Amino acid sequence: ESGPDEPPGQRPRSGLQIQCYGDAQKSLSGLDALRFVHGTVEISYCTLTTLEGLGGLETVDGSMFVEFNPTLRTLAGADSLASVAGFLRITRNGGLERIAGLDSLETVGSLVVSQNNNFAALDGFAKLKAADLLFVSANPALKDVELDALIELQNFQLYNNAGLLELRGLQSLRRVVKLLEVQGNKQLARISGLGALE
Repeated sequence: ESGPDEPPGQRPRSGLQIQCYGDAQKSLSGLDALRFVHGTVEISYCTLTTLEGLGGLETVDGSMFVEFNPTLRTLAGADSLASVAGFLRITRNGGLERIAGLDSLETVGSLVVSQNNNFAALDGFAKLKAADLLFVSANPALKDVELDALIELQNFQLYNNAGLLELRGLQSLRRVVKLLEVQGNKQLARISGLGALE
C-alpha cells in the first residue's frame, strides 16, 4: 500500500519502454509517427529536457510513467496526447518545473505528480475535466495548482507540498465523490479554490 509520499501506480511490462540509464538520450525523435500505444509508456532515466518526438501520440490504453529524468524541464512535445486510460505518473524528475504540453489531454484514469523537487506549477491541462484520482505529493517547490477545467474527481489527495501557500485554481471542481484529503502541507494557509464543491 502506498504511503502519503509514495506515488500509487504499478507498471505492467508491455507497451513502449524508454530507459536510458546514463545514455546521452536527449531526444525522442524518430517516434513522431506513433499515434497509439497498447499497454504502458515508460520514459525513465533519460537526459531529455522535453518530450519532443512524441508529438503524434494521441492515446495510451494503459498507463504512462515519466520518472527519474533529472534534466526534464516540461512535458512539452506530447501536445497531441488526448487519453491515458490508467495512471499518468510524473515522479522524481528533479529538474521538472511545470507540466506545459498536455493541453490536449481530455481523459486520464489517475494523475499522480510526486517527488519532483523543482516542480513549481501544476497547470497545463486545459481540457481535463475528470479523473479517478488526483494525487499531488512531496513537491517542495509547488506554489500553484491551476486545473481550471477540472469538474469531477473520485479522489483528491494533496500531501506534504512544503512550499504551497494557497490552494486555488480548482474553481470549477464540483464533485469529489470518495475522498478529499489535504494534509502535511506545512505552509498552506488558505484554501480558496474549492468554492464550487457540492
